[in-house]
Amino acid sequence: PFVDAYPTMFKVYSLEDLIARKMVALLRRSEGKDIYDLFHALNMEFDRERLLKAVEMTAGFYHVEGDLFVGLISKLREVKGSARGIGNSTNHFIPRSLRPNWQEIIDTLIVMIENQFL
Repeated sequence: PFVDAYPTMFKVYSLEDLIARKMVALLRRSEGKDIYDLFHALNMEFDRERLLKAVEMTAGFYHVEGDLFVGLISKLREVKGSARGIGNSTNHFIPRSLRPNWQEIIDTLIVMIENQFL
């Protein structure tokens, strides 16, 4: 029989938890998908205090040493020189009309993190 609606329960992360996880992922692996996702997530409306708690918990769980935000800025400055390579490995996942200028997105993300968290 056709069922037009089926009740389902999905467990999902809050935006703040997702941002915290993306920050740790970016710090650990420096992939374009993490840069892209973090950039767009930080442009959304989120609860700053809740995010800071999520960052503290996530960084602790993954044994991140030092200040996560300082580490992120350092990592972004490091990968900025590889912006073209990041684009080459990531752009095929992003619709052509939404592909960013990776140099600009990295620069903007650095400023966003500095302004919001340092």
